[in-house]
Amino acid sequence: MKDPRRSGPSPARCGLVKRALLAAGLCLIACFTLGGAGSGQASAIVENIREVPPMIAFMTGQVEQSEDGGTTWTTPSYGFRLNRESLVRTGADGRCVLIFEDGTLTVMKPRTTIQILPPAPELRLAVRSGEAWVRFDYAVQDQRNGIALPQATVSALEAGSFSFKATRSTSTVKVLEGSVAVAPPGGAPRANVAAGQALTGGLDGLRPAILFDVDLERTEWQPLLGQAGLSVTTTTLPATTTSRPLPPDGPVGLPTGAIVMLAVLGGTALGFLAIVGTFIYLIVNRLTRRRRAGR
Repeated sequence: MKDPRRSGPSPARCGLVKRALLAAGLCLIACFTLGGAGSGQASAIVENIREVPPMIAFMTGQVEQSEDGGTTWTTPSYGFRLNRESLVRTGADGRCVLIFEDGTLTVMKPRTTIQILPPAPELRLAVRSGEAWVRFDYAVQDQRNGIALPQATVSALEAGSFSFKATRSTSTVKVLEGSVAVAPPGGAPRANVAAGQALTGGLDGLRPAILFDVDLERTEWQPLLGQAGLSVTTTTLPATTTSRPLPPDGPVGLPTGAIVMLAVLGGTALGFLAIVGTFIYLIVNRLTRRRRAGR
């Protein structure tokens, strides 16, 4: 017979409820911890993704790289990850596409030499001479989106593309899409250059911007980009190119936004499943106890 003096749940049931609530609380803590860790990791990726050296996504003809300042030159392999401060040059028939982890593309024409710069606040490439086309999907202030030419420095102000031709005495920049800031070697004053404008920097400083034919410039670059399966209006790399297939995992890793989303969704789902499992356990346990008490 039940003791009338006893009211409320039994000590055993109280202990069960406490343990269940404790388990649910721990699961929630784990959920937020995992979500926070995922977000923190994604933030670290955002900060460091532009510090990763570029990879050769396409090459044809004579393409060489040097890691000792130009004393010795070797032929890199397809998909080769260039070291910081290394030089890359193309011969009379050489063409090369460099791709950075943030999706920025640099397409080098024949007889072009560039240097991969070490981590710095604003610059990622230094051009010795030659011609190249650059495409960037986005521009973030204080990030490594600048390119040093012999007589000018170019920094992206917004997503777009531009081409340049550099010699020892002059550097000409043509903006096809978006806008860039061009500064002389001394740094200031700089000039903002919009799509459809070309600006030349020389030994006497920056000259006034002039208009140019954007469609004609695109027509000039498209045959070279087409060899790599690219277009002047997109940065999407195809599954294969006309020379060699791309690496199986592609040149660019999982987008940062996807990493953040997966981390948050994974942590939330884990916590939700833990809470649901805890309540199911409590319900099943109560039903089991009632069945045993009714026997």
